[in-house]
Amino acid sequence: TLEVDGGRVFEFNIQKTDFNTSIWPRHDMGEITSFIEGPWVIGVVDLLQKIRMHEKAVREKRQAPERQQKLREDMKRFGL
Repeated sequence: TLEVDGGRVFEFNIQKTDFNTSIWPRHDMGEITSFIEGPWVIGVVDLLQKIRMHEKAVREKRQAPERQQKLREDMKRFGL
């Protein structure tokens, strides 16, 4: 539950489910049960954007060695 000025503006049930993929684990966190629009939404949207940018940077960093290895293999295969 998220409260702003003592009033509930957002609530969700957590039911974490993990899906492991070869690229990135995905998590299903449940269901939103209460939502009231307000100025607080802007802060949450900004936070979500920053979280997604961070996730992308971490994912790219984790995948870099694999991409480098594939590049080396391709270069060798094509005689470069």
